[in-house]
Amino acid sequence: MSLSEAGAPPQGPHANLPAQLIRVFVHGDGIYPDVVRARPGEILLRAENETLGDISLVVERLDPGQVPVNVKQIKTVNRGKRAQEELALGVGEYVYYEASRPEIRGKLIIEPPGR
Repeated sequence: MSLSEAGAPPQGPHANLPAQLIRVFVHGDGIYPDVVRARPGEILLRAENETLGDISLVVERLDPGQVPVNVKQIKTVNRGKRAQEELALGVGEYVYYEASRPEIRGKLIIEPPGR
């Protein structure tokens, strides 16, 4: 997905800030936190594997009236403890879930600057 599809990163005072670290913990029975809020721009999304196998954390953008759009999948290999990816996300709502259990979700809310 291109930056224009995910939402353009910010221009102005937030443009040169370091990437925000967001940690998502995938357990055998859930995913935590339920809701995360961040500012637009670079996000370092770290999937923390608390299972006994590999995980695939799916991130999708939600747009009202539209089908969710896959932004990224973050996968562990060989039962790795964590995996991470850097994403450029614009203002909007995103969901994340482990691919084998899409019904257990968390929400990532990217808020406009100044909130």
